[in-house]
Amino acid sequence: EVQKILGEGVFGLVYEVVNKKRERLAAKRASENFVQSIGRQIVSAMCHLDVIGVFHLDLKPENIYFVDDGKFELTPLSSGHLSIVLQNTRIQIGDFGCSKFHPEDGGEPVPKIVQTQNYRSPEVFIDVWSFGAVMSEMYTGELLFYGSEDEHSAANQFNMMQDIVGQYMNREMWKKAKRL
Repeated sequence: EVQKILGEGVFGLVYEVVNKKRERLAAKRASENFVQSIGRQIVSAMCHLDVIGVFHLDLKPENIYFVDDGKFELTPLSSGHLSIVLQNTRIQIGDFGCSKFHPEDGGEPVPKIVQTQNYRSPEVFIDVWSFGAVMSEMYTGELLFYGSEDEHSAANQFNMMQDIVGQYMNREMWKKAKRL
């Protein structure tokens, strides 16, 4: 459900689509065409950020805004919820609070732990990994990697990534990782 208008964005009105508790609509999966359309726009935005030398560092669904130039159709579901089908929808990437400029040659590297845990890559390859996690979530309606609040959460998340992706670190990879 669209909860409220957040305000005027660069491209028009911006709507809040998902609340902070990550409650989802009854119809969880987005259509393949919709995911592709949104994915192309996110990649375009990421390319623009790369050209101007910016790492977003916190790409996740809550920071992808739908702007008011598309059409939508509300369809009642048997659960009593409404399904929203968006057409010709444009997105805007927001919340640049964690963003950093690319380091100059010899400059300070990007901080290691910056992203929201569910979208953080094992080597913090930043926005490309997060993009894949967002696209997976849009298509399946489920988080690709669930985080936790415990003291071993980074190690647990890394193990979960290995289980899901199906690639385990061999001895040579561990040796290289220890040198970092």
